Amino acid sequence: MSDDLPDYLRKVGARIRALREASGITQMQMVQESGVSQPRISAIERGAQDPQLRHLTAFARVLGVPVPEQLPHESRHPLHDALEAAIASRDLGAALDALADLSKTWPARK
Repeated sequence: MSDDLPDYLRKVGARIRALREASGITQMQMVQESGVSQPRISAIERGAQDPQLRHLTAFARVLGVPVPEQLPHESRHPLHDALEAAIASRDLGAALDALADLSKTWPARK
C-alpha cells in the first residue's frame, strides 16, 4: 500500500474536488463553510496532503456527501469498509480505530 499512497491521495483529492465543483462551491466558500484553511483544501485536492477525518467530516457537512462517498471506490483499501461501517453506525470509537489501522498502512512521514 505504501507505494500506492501518493496515487491514492491524488484520487481522494480529485474526488473531493469533483464533488465540490459539481456542487457549485468554490474553494473559498468551502473554507468559509467548513472551517478548513484554503491552503489545506488546496493541498488535499491536489493529493499533496492526506485529509484527516475531521476534514472529511467538515466536507461532508458542506457538500452534503457522506464521508465514504468522498473516497474513490475503485481503489479503496479493505480497511475503508470497516471505517464506512463505523461511520454509518455513528460509532466514533470504531471509526477512529479503523482510521488508526488504516494509517498504519501508510509510510512514515519524514
